[in-house]
Order: sequence, then C-alpha cells, then structure tokens
Amino acid sequence: MERMALDANKLQTVIMNNGFTLKDISDFLGLTRVTTHRKLNDIKSLTIGEVILLKEFLELTKQEAIDIFLGA
Repeated sequence: MERMALDANKLQTVIMNNGFTLKDISDFLGLTRVTTHRKLNDIKSLTIGEVILLKEFLELTKQEAIDIFLGA
C-alpha cells in the first residue's frame, strides 16, 4: 500500500501560525509528544482518523487539507 505524501513543512507552518504547540496537538490527538513528532515529520504515518481530526482542529479548508495531507 502506498503512503500518502504528507507535506510536513506546510503542516508545521499551519500549526505554528495558529499558535499551537506540539503539546497542544499531542494532547488533542491523545498521543505522546514523540509519536506526534514522528507523525508530523512524516516518519510515521498519520491515520485517516488523525487526518480528519487535524483538519477540524486546525480549521483547514478542503483544499488546504488536500495540499497538506495528500501533497497535491
């Protein structure tokens, strides 16, 4: 199965521009900071559920989510 092409730089920029920290995202997703760091840096894959939660949490538009999580 092919992995989605996460644009980690765009995702981190959106997180920072919204004033969130790694701890905020970790707490929201219910993950450790280490696991969150790995997922946000595309070392470990995000689940579809996590992508949906992040889209809602960060208030991304459909196009922003596609650009970030599918690397369009």
